[in-house]
Amino acid sequence: MHIVAPLPPGGVQFGFESMVIPSDAQHPGNALLWMDYILRPEVQAEITNKVMFTSPNLAARAFVHPDVLANVIAFPPDEYMAHRVQFYEVRSRDTRRTMTRLYTRFKSGV
Repeated sequence: MHIVAPLPPGGVQFGFESMVIPSDAQHPGNALLWMDYILRPEVQAEITNKVMFTSPNLAARAFVHPDVLANVIAFPPDEYMAHRVQFYEVRSRDTRRTMTRLYTRFKSGV
């Protein structure tokens, strides 16, 4: 199935992920090694190519497949980002669960 998802003219919500180390982590050095690895441009590009999510690591773009870079859903144009993007609000656990289930169904083509 081929799904085309245009950018909504009214805008979209945009979220971001964070990597953190708990203050009581047993192996914080290992966590830092993992972060150093996962943030390498080549690794970020592999993830981007697989999941079609943009990476905040700008150096990764040199390794992202051209067809992924051309996808406006994965990489919205700068003008769109500047004027039509809102960041996610904090939502309840039930709302997040529903959103995740709907997105998973969409991505899997169900």
